[in-house]
Amino acid sequence: MEAAVLTNTDALYERAFDDHWSDIFQFLLAWTNDWAAAEDLTQETFLRLWRNRVRVDWGTPILPWLIVTGRRLANDRFRQIARRLVGAPSPSNFDEDQYVRWLDVRAALKNLSPLERSAVVLVTFQGTPTAEVARVLNTTPGAVRAALSRGREKLGDA
Repeated sequence: MEAAVLTNTDALYERAFDDHWSDIFQFLLAWTNDWAAAEDLTQETFLRLWRNRVRVDWGTPILPWLIVTGRRLANDRFRQIARRLVGAPSPSNFDEDQYVRWLDVRAALKNLSPLERSAVVLVTFQGTPTAEVARVLNTTPGAVRAALSRGREKLGDA
Protein backbone atom coordinates (compact mmCIF):
# COMPACT_ATOMS: atom_id res chain seq x y z
CA MET A 1 0.00 0.00 0.00
CA GLU A 2 2.79 2.46 0.95
CA ALA A 3 4.60 1.94 -2.38
CA ALA A 4 1.38 2.56 -4.34
CA VAL A 5 0.75 5.84 -2.49
CA LEU A 6 4.33 6.99 -3.06
CA THR A 7 4.20 6.09 -6.76
CA ASN A 8 0.95 8.03 -7.20
CA THR A 9 2.22 11.07 -5.29
CA ASP A 10 5.49 10.93 -7.22
CA ALA A 11 3.54 11.16 -10.48
CA LEU A 12 1.40 14.00 -9.11
CA TYR A 13 4.53 15.83 -8.00
CA GLU A 14 6.10 15.44 -11.45
CA ARG A 15 2.98 16.84 -13.07
CA ALA A 16 2.90 19.79 -10.66
CA PHE A 17 6.58 20.42 -11.39
CA ASP A 18 6.02 20.34 -15.15
CA ASP A 19 2.85 22.45 -14.99
CA HIS A 20 3.96 25.12 -12.50
CA TRP A 21 7.77 25.49 -12.44
CA SER A 22 7.64 28.46 -14.79
CA ASP A 23 4.68 30.06 -12.94
CA ILE A 24 6.44 29.88 -9.58
CA PHE A 25 9.76 31.07 -11.00
CA GLN A 26 8.13 34.10 -12.66
CA PHE A 27 6.20 34.92 -9.49
CA LEU A 28 9.35 34.75 -7.37
CA LEU A 29 11.37 36.69 -9.92
CA ALA A 30 8.84 39.51 -9.76
CA TRP A 31 8.70 39.20 -5.97
CA THR A 32 12.47 39.33 -5.45
CA ASN A 33 13.69 41.12 -8.60
CA ASP A 34 16.69 38.76 -8.50
CA TRP A 35 17.10 35.96 -11.08
CA ALA A 36 19.41 33.78 -8.98
CA ALA A 37 17.29 34.20 -5.86
CA ALA A 38 14.14 33.34 -7.82
CA GLU A 39 15.79 30.16 -9.13
CA ASP A 40 16.92 29.17 -5.63
CA LEU A 41 13.54 29.94 -4.09
CA THR A 42 11.70 28.05 -6.84
CA GLN A 43 13.91 25.02 -6.25
CA GLU A 44 13.31 25.25 -2.50
CA THR A 45 9.55 25.57 -3.06
CA PHE A 46 9.48 22.38 -5.11
CA LEU A 47 11.79 20.66 -2.66
CA ARG A 48 9.26 21.44 0.08
CA LEU A 49 6.48 20.06 -2.11
CA TRP A 50 8.54 16.89 -2.64
CA ARG A 51 9.11 16.48 1.10
CA ASN A 52 5.38 16.99 1.78
CA ARG A 53 4.04 15.09 -1.23
CA VAL A 54 2.40 12.40 0.90
CA ARG A 55 0.66 14.97 3.13
CA VAL A 56 -0.47 17.41 0.40
CA ASP A 57 -4.13 17.33 -0.62
CA TRP A 58 -3.73 16.51 -4.31
CA GLY A 59 -7.50 16.80 -4.78
CA THR A 60 -7.22 20.59 -4.65
CA PRO A 61 -5.22 22.83 -7.01
CA ILE A 62 -1.54 22.81 -6.03
CA LEU A 63 -0.65 26.25 -7.43
CA PRO A 64 -1.94 28.18 -4.37
CA TRP A 65 0.15 25.95 -2.08
CA LEU A 66 3.20 26.60 -4.23
CA ILE A 67 2.67 30.38 -4.32
CA VAL A 68 2.16 30.65 -0.57
CA THR A 69 5.21 28.47 0.09
CA GLY A 70 7.35 30.45 -2.34
CA ARG A 71 6.18 33.76 -0.88
CA ARG A 72 7.01 32.61 2.64
CA LEU A 73 10.46 31.46 1.55
CA ALA A 74 11.07 34.82 -0.16
CA ASN A 75 9.99 36.71 2.95
CA ASP A 76 12.35 34.59 5.04
CA ARG A 77 15.13 35.44 2.58
CA PHE A 78 14.40 39.18 2.85
CA ARG A 79 14.52 38.96 6.64
CA GLN A 80 17.88 37.12 6.52
CA ILE A 81 19.31 39.74 4.16
CA ALA A 82 18.07 42.55 6.38
CA ARG A 83 19.69 40.95 9.43
CA ARG A 84 23.00 40.57 7.57
CA LEU A 85 22.95 44.15 6.30
CA VAL A 86 22.61 45.71 9.71
CA GLY A 87 26.12 46.72 10.64
CA ALA A 88 27.70 44.79 7.77
CA PRO A 89 30.80 46.38 6.26
CA SER A 90 30.75 47.36 2.58
CA PRO A 91 32.91 45.35 0.20
CA SER A 92 35.24 47.29 -2.09
CA ASN A 93 33.23 46.38 -5.23
CA PHE A 94 29.99 47.63 -3.73
CA ASP A 95 27.61 49.26 -6.27
CA GLU A 96 25.83 51.86 -4.18
CA ASP A 97 23.37 52.90 -6.91
CA GLN A 98 22.21 49.34 -7.47
CA TYR A 99 21.95 48.79 -3.71
CA VAL A 100 19.87 51.95 -3.24
CA ARG A 101 17.51 50.99 -6.08
CA TRP A 102 17.12 47.51 -4.57
CA LEU A 103 16.37 49.01 -1.16
CA ASP A 104 13.82 51.39 -2.71
CA VAL A 105 11.95 48.51 -4.37
CA ARG A 106 12.23 46.34 -1.29
CA ALA A 107 11.05 49.15 0.98
CA ALA A 108 8.15 49.99 -1.30
CA LEU A 109 7.03 46.35 -1.50
CA LYS A 110 7.47 45.97 2.25
CA ASN A 111 4.78 48.61 2.77
CA LEU A 112 2.24 46.48 0.94
CA SER A 113 0.10 43.86 2.62
CA PRO A 114 0.66 40.26 1.44
CA LEU A 115 -2.54 40.46 -0.65
CA GLU A 116 -1.52 43.81 -2.18
CA ARG A 117 1.99 42.56 -2.94
CA SER A 118 0.71 39.33 -4.48
CA ALA A 119 -1.87 41.22 -6.56
CA VAL A 120 0.71 43.72 -7.83
CA VAL A 121 3.27 41.03 -8.68
CA LEU A 122 0.83 38.59 -10.27
CA VAL A 123 -1.32 41.07 -12.21
CA THR A 124 1.10 43.88 -13.05
CA PHE A 125 4.38 42.04 -13.48
CA GLN A 126 3.18 38.63 -14.66
CA GLY A 127 -0.01 39.66 -16.46
CA THR A 128 -2.15 37.06 -14.71
CA PRO A 129 -5.89 37.77 -15.10
CA THR A 130 -7.58 39.11 -11.97
CA ALA A 131 -10.01 36.18 -11.83
CA GLU A 132 -7.10 33.70 -11.87
CA VAL A 133 -5.28 35.62 -9.13
CA ALA A 134 -8.47 35.57 -7.06
CA ARG A 135 -8.78 31.81 -7.51
CA VAL A 136 -5.15 31.19 -6.60
CA LEU A 137 -5.29 33.45 -3.54
CA ASN A 138 -8.70 32.10 -2.51
CA THR A 139 -10.46 35.46 -2.60
CA THR A 140 -12.79 37.40 -4.90
CA PRO A 141 -11.83 39.28 -8.06
CA GLY A 142 -13.17 42.45 -6.41
CA ALA A 143 -10.81 41.98 -3.46
CA VAL A 144 -7.89 41.48 -5.86
CA ARG A 145 -8.79 44.64 -7.82
CA ALA A 146 -9.06 46.63 -4.58
CA ALA A 147 -5.73 45.26 -3.31
CA LEU A 148 -4.14 46.01 -6.68
CA SER A 149 -5.42 49.58 -6.58
CA ARG A 150 -4.20 50.13 -3.01
CA GLY A 151 -0.85 48.53 -3.82
CA ARG A 152 -0.31 50.65 -6.90
CA GLU A 153 -1.23 53.77 -4.95
CA LYS A 154 1.23 52.92 -2.19
CA LEU A 155 3.96 52.17 -4.73
CA GLY A 156 3.25 55.46 -6.49
CA ASP A 157 3.73 57.31 -3.20
CA ALA A 158 7.05 55.56 -2.53
